[in-house]
Amino acid sequence: MRPTIKVLRSSVKKVCQLTGEMDRQLNQMDPRVKHYAFNQTETKFGIYGTDLGPSFEHGDQLWFLFGDTWPGPGPTDSFDTVAWTTATQPESAIGQPGIPLEFMNDNGRYRSPRLFGTDGSSLSTGGFEVPIAGFSNNGQMYIFYSTDHFVETCGDGGLDIYWIGQNNALDTTWANPTVNSGNWHPASSIVSQSGVNSSLAAIVRFDSAIDVFWIGQDGAICTNWTNPKVDNSQSPREEQHVQSHI
Repeated sequence: MRPTIKVLRSSVKKVCQLTGEMDRQLNQMDPRVKHYAFNQTETKFGIYGTDLGPSFEHGDQLWFLFGDTWPGPGPTDSFDTVAWTTATQPESAIGQPGIPLEFMNDNGRYRSPRLFGTDGSSLSTGGFEVPIAGFSNNGQMYIFYSTDHFVETCGDGGLDIYWIGQNNALDTTWANPTVNSGNWHPASSIVSQSGVNSSLAAIVRFDSAIDVFWIGQDGAICTNWTNPKVDNSQSPREEQHVQSHI
């Protein structure tokens, strides 16, 4: 049986809403009074809303990497933002608990980071092209970015389904509106038996290729794949192990 993780309500406490102008939680609880967010980022930096926010320490500051950032209610642009704080005891701040953020800005307007490739060319930081992590080493800051976003059209409308059967086999079936009038293809097994209580993940990549991951009987992370441009999309293939044990 898998271990169960539970969160006790009394063990989790909100410190503050980091971004935005209004505190959305408090305004829902009492709409008669305007409750401002701790940092009021729309007034101070022109930030209506943003997402993500992975953080890491660098020097004596805690840095936050925010993703697609909107200056207003609609997505007029999706550039990113970076902020930092020197707060070390946010829960015991004088007056009101909170984490004061200072955003990179030009005269009160947030300034988005610019990325360049190894050849000096500018890299796109549009929608879904965002910072995902950072770390500090020997006084230098390093940031990981997700780039080259594209919209997967899923080829000609085909749909693949994967599931773990009652016998722990990894099964699949598919349907395509251009094949056999769109009827479902008979189910088949990729592997005869996965690990007990295995999780399953399927990811669509370039050219409508699909990668499938699951936990094998020996506890290894296993994978298989199919690509419509390779071997006539033959599947299943020989099972591969990504990691020997977890």
